[in-house]
Amino acid sequence: MKRTAALSVLCLFTALLLTGCGEEDNASSPEPRRFTTTFVRMDTAVNFTAYCETSGDFDRAVQIVSDTLDEAEKLYDRYAEGSALSALNHEAGTFVVVPEALSALLASCQEWGKTTAGVNLAMGDVTDLWQEARQTGTLPEESAIRDVLACAQSAELEWSAEGIRLTEPDASLDLGCVAKGAAADEAADRLAAAGFTTYLLDCGTSSIRCAGSPPGREGWTVALVNPDSRLNLSGAVSPAPTLGVLVLQDTALGVSGDYQRYGIFDGDVYAHVLDPETGYPARFVRQVCVLADSAARADYLSTALFAQPFEQAWRTVQELSGVAGLFVLPDGSLRMSEDFPLRAA
Repeated sequence: MKRTAALSVLCLFTALLLTGCGEEDNASSPEPRRFTTTFVRMDTAVNFTAYCETSGDFDRAVQIVSDTLDEAEKLYDRYAEGSALSALNHEAGTFVVVPEALSALLASCQEWGKTTAGVNLAMGDVTDLWQEARQTGTLPEESAIRDVLACAQSAELEWSAEGIRLTEPDASLDLGCVAKGAAADEAADRLAAAGFTTYLLDCGTSSIRCAGSPPGREGWTVALVNPDSRLNLSGAVSPAPTLGVLVLQDTALGVSGDYQRYGIFDGDVYAHVLDPETGYPARFVRQVCVLADSAARADYLSTALFAQPFEQAWRTVQELSGVAGLFVLPDGSLRMSEDFPLRAA
């Protein structure tokens, strides 16, 4: 979650793009009405749409979301001094007491990692090398990548009564692959507890969590970006802006793509998602979209599947329960699970 321009990380857009509510209360109409707003949290553009009876109700929902994302930043932003993750990294090699939310998220990532390769949370320093490379326009030295990757690959997480320990003192945890999804899930739980049942929360447009359906509709309509419309690596002539649309209800969507954040070095594109085996940007596919029961899981899986060889990722998504996936291959063609509900735009 390093400070970057929020608009540079967008990886899909919704057909409901948010423009500000601009609606007045109408006491004679108890029917829920659509309200929408956009704000910045966790260093990214957050779009929130909900159906509420009054603007006051919507304001309460927005406050719940905003407060939740603020709390998530204090938990998961490793660049923020005083965050829980920053404290854990600073004390790497010793046990640290961390908030339950962080401990639970790390435990979930470990569990997901047992069935899905492609993610190493301890690659924070490797990520920093590539972040600096994109800023300076100079590729990292192979020796530098090799050194920090070795630390990341030797690092493990241990739990005890004294807290959590990152075993490798020279490694650094990074939760960029899952933090926004985890925040969206927590916001969803709080919205439900407060009685809000119909909304779409879009965190950076790569992490989406929705509930219910707009009145008179099947669900929330979300359009998936065509990678070639942003970064035409396939050489398509006049590429379509979208791959198609999804109609979603009570689910979560995570997306990883090579066009989100990337650097170009000597004419080659280097995406931001790293292969944990090599420490270099993954180039197996162009984009992965995952539907799952939680935004955290969808985010984690979209990253993990992007960062492993396609045939391995394809087998994995077929084996996972409660998951549907779509892949955009290097030539621009699509492969998707039978139950991935893509429709023509």
